[in-house]
This record gives sequence, C-alpha cells and structure tokens, in this order.
Amino acid sequence: QLACPLDLGCHSVRFVKIKMSLDKEKVREVFNNYDADRSGQIDKQELASLLKDLGIDFTGSELEEGLAALDKDASGTIDFEEFYAWLSSP
Repeated sequence: QLACPLDLGCHSVRFVKIKMSLDKEKVREVFNNYDADRSGQIDKQELASLLKDLGIDFTGSELEEGLAALDKDASGTIDFEEFYAWLSSP
C-alpha cells in the first residue's frame, strides 16, 4: 500500500513514512507532474491531486493542516525543497 511519507502530528491526519533511497531527479519529475501551473510551487489544489492519486482523500481542513505542515516557509505553497524534504524525511 502506497501512502504519503510524513506524520503530520495532526489528530486526524496520519501519513506513513516511505523508507527508500530517493533519486532527486526522479522526485523533481514527480514534483513537476503535480505542479500543473508550472509555478515552481505545489498549491493546495495540486497537493489534493497528488494525495488523491495516492488514494488519500482529505477533507478541506485536513488538507489545510497538511499544507501548513509541509510549507516550512509559510508561503502558502510547497516548493521543491520542501517537497523533497517531505519525501526524504526519516
């Protein structure tokens, strides 16, 4: 079963960590696939699409919590480095 690799620490949102070696270029390809508007950022709608493709259907508030947890610079979006850090976190 494939799931997202982060435990957000939220009462209703739990991600399972993926334990594997990640190729940064392959991660970049995945990031670019979900960056639909080619802004260099993944916004809430694009994150929802990514999670849905992983079989994870969040409510609006869960999605907000998830985005806030991943968005380390509080920009309202996830940049590539935040995305990579999420996927490669222990």
